[in-house]
Amino acid sequence: AATGNRYIPWRLVGRGLADASSLVEAFLDLLDLPFSRFEADKVVTLLDRPALRRRFGLVEADAEQVRHWVRELGICWGIDTGDMVELEFSTGGRHTWRVGTDRLLLGHALGEAGALFSGILPKAPSDGSEAQIAGRLRTFLEQLIALRTDLDSSRTVVSWIEVANRVLDRFFQVESDDEVELRRLREHLTAIAKVTAVAEYNGEVSLVVFRDALKARISGTTSGQFMT
Repeated sequence: AATGNRYIPWRLVGRGLADASSLVEAFLDLLDLPFSRFEADKVVTLLDRPALRRRFGLVEADAEQVRHWVRELGICWGIDTGDMVELEFSTGGRHTWRVGTDRLLLGHALGEAGALFSGILPKAPSDGSEAQIAGRLRTFLEQLIALRTDLDSSRTVVSWIEVANRVLDRFFQVESDDEVELRRLREHLTAIAKVTAVAEYNGEVSLVVFRDALKARISGTTSGQFMT
């Protein structure tokens, strides 16, 4: 078994993060979820990424519809009331994602009766196609929420790599123009696994350590040691 401080060495050659593809940028944004407040602009920006959008059955025009709802419903940040309490905000859940999308889903089911239902004022989508978009948006949000929970812990490097590969499977539907970048991302993950094995390190690391090591490998602009 390994003892004492261990370092995972790397030597990097490649492009900078500024040149990263849309898929890579979206993947790294997903890894940043635990450090966000689910700000409306950051969540909606994820839907600008075609490979991610496709996974949830959405098209570019749907992302614009989501932006319209965000403005109309006053969605600002936070998952729900409980999340706002954890963030130590006293504004309640009125401007959170779940309350906003609850209004859309209840509006589709009940119509706009002008009365509260379980404390929520329904807001009906204008037609059946918009109701489908609302449902797919909610599915996307629930996947994001589940991912934030998955990322909120320390893991072994091998476990982080497994999580990262699941993220790629769960959040992206690639076409031919994305296949090279997806393969390259998986190769970076495999490379990290190999140097971890060489270092004989089996301890846990935080998401920050894993994410930053992966970003460094993707950027290909530095060389040094990944301290574990």
